[in-house]
Amino acid sequence: MFPVRAALLLLLPTAWQSASAADPFFFYAENVGQEEAGVKYRLNGVSQRAYLGVNAIHLRESFGQMALRFAAGAPAAYQTLERWPGIFNRFEGDPKKWRRGIPAHRRVQYTSIAPNIDALFGSSAEGLPTLTFVVRPGGDVNSLFLETDRDRTTFDVTAGTWTITGIPQWYVKKPRAWQEIRGAAASVDSRFRTASPVRVAFTIGAFDQSQPLYVEVGFPIDPITGTPIKGFPGAGGNSYAPAGTSSDRVCTVNPAGGQNLCPDAGVSGLRPNGEPIFLTILAGAF
Repeated sequence: MFPVRAALLLLLPTAWQSASAADPFFFYAENVGQEEAGVKYRLNGVSQRAYLGVNAIHLRESFGQMALRFAAGAPAAYQTLERWPGIFNRFEGDPKKWRRGIPAHRRVQYTSIAPNIDALFGSSAEGLPTLTFVVRPGGDVNSLFLETDRDRTTFDVTAGTWTITGIPQWYVKKPRAWQEIRGAAASVDSRFRTASPVRVAFTIGAFDQSQPLYVEVGFPIDPITGTPIKGFPGAGGNSYAPAGTSSDRVCTVNPAGGQNLCPDAGVSGLRPNGEPIFLTILAGAF
């Protein structure tokens, strides 16, 4: 039995050849009863199991899992910014939790995670999920933080990256900050600083405090790579292809202590213009 990542590469359709901003199957799926309590959104179209909780990002791969908290408590509201245009279905586990037409979004917002500060979740130019803190006028940049449930962290002062140690290790790239000034993006210096052994805060350079400030952090997730199989042509120029993602079930345990998560299979449909028609994930490892 091979690791789940190898299985994923065999199952991914052409549209998933690389995780890009144009990836039609990258989205945040709402939890409408198909997930465990505490899950707000499950990510699709990334190389690891990842979801957003009430105030934290949760990541899971073969050798472990990690939570990355970004707010002290529950935000005031959870809002949709951009709806995913396809139809998402998931038939996994207990049939009572099977769902059709699950609401899915390309961007979502956690409103007021701190006074005058929102958290916006979307994707980077490379297609990887991002957290962008939006500091509105009156917001305090000292309220921004990321806190891990791991017990050791290190910094690369030159690269500005943050490493959360352990097995596996998680790498967080240097944050990026900017403002919209007279219709153009103006870069603002931003870097991590140690707030505690498990928490980083942000050092922000000079900026116009009368305008919103945006501070973007990428999720520590690897992009999907490899050569996927091609889709099959259908009526009207549409194409259909197998799809895959890892489940939460464990298929094998490695001698070193890691766990291979079972892959789930499914099918996807694309219109000739690349717009997604549907994605249906089916339960059942292999």
